Amino acid sequence: MLENSFIKLNNEKSFNVAFFGGSITEGAGASCYEKSWAGRFTAWLDEKFPNCRINGIQASIGGTSSSLGVFRCDKDVLSKDPDLVFIEFAVNDHGTDNDIVINNNESILRKIHAHNPNADVIFVYTTTQGIADDIKEGVAFESKNSTITVAKHYSVMDIDIGQALIDEVAANCGAWKDYLGDSVHPTDKGHELYFEAVRKHVEQAFESCNTPDLRKKCLPDPIITNGSFENARLVAATEATYDSRWHIQNIDPKNKAANDYTKQEKYLKSDTPGAELAFEFVGTRIGIFWAMDNYSGQIDYSVDGGEIGTASAWDFYCPK
Repeated sequence: MLENSFIKLNNEKSFNVAFFGGSITEGAGASCYEKSWAGRFTAWLDEKFPNCRINGIQASIGGTSSSLGVFRCDKDVLSKDPDLVFIEFAVNDHGTDNDIVINNNESILRKIHAHNPNADVIFVYTTTQGIADDIKEGVAFESKNSTITVAKHYSVMDIDIGQALIDEVAANCGAWKDYLGDSVHPTDKGHELYFEAVRKHVEQAFESCNTPDLRKKCLPDPIITNGSFENARLVAATEATYDSRWHIQNIDPKNKAANDYTKQEKYLKSDTPGAELAFEFVGTRIGIFWAMDNYSGQIDYSVDGGEIGTASAWDFYCPK
């Protein structure tokens, strides 16, 4: 399943590995990024293949799911030309409609293939203490099962590192705090366990590689045949029509705020009630990618002159 990655790592001068998911894959809970599972994996590749420069691409954003991921895939992942992409959204997709999870992850996979038919993909499933408790009570982890459906349909590698953690905790009499400091985000020990589970599967896949040439992958027919999100994309907020109560904020990469997780270069900002903007589009889904913080507010919105709804950029995390 990882033949192309193995060939490139052994024969090319550089290799790009991207990590695409939520806060767990972004490295939350680790004492430093180098001790996160993604940071450890990048370092392991660098050590194992010393003649190839390993470029780690951290494209994860905490608190976000595949519903945003499918829109930002082009800009945050594909623009970096990855050779291998880890996709980890199951935890943040938890509770999302199964068809949407399938559509999002299938569309992400097909986007990657359209950009580079030689790229390898690995779906990764993490866990939380709450999800583990639900599984123990017989409640299915549906978002993981939906992603597994995509992985099997496309014969893509998937690794359940969450189950490896559940097994480890069970073997150590339920010491969740040792591995998940806040019941969600791994400690250094938890990240190390996640990394070891990933390394084991990848190393086994490498050992079975015996082809000398890159293999261009031919995709099967899609699971979702009507309403695919393969064309989903991010559009700069500045392309909207907006009044003078909005202001363009340019982000200087050298002074990028530690709590700015958006990975954007600029955004629109307003602190004036009643500020308006409009955007014309043709499609089946539209969203606003906004920052949630302790000063966030809400918007009223209407599509095609329809009923006015309200959305809030505020939740119980914001005061923290």
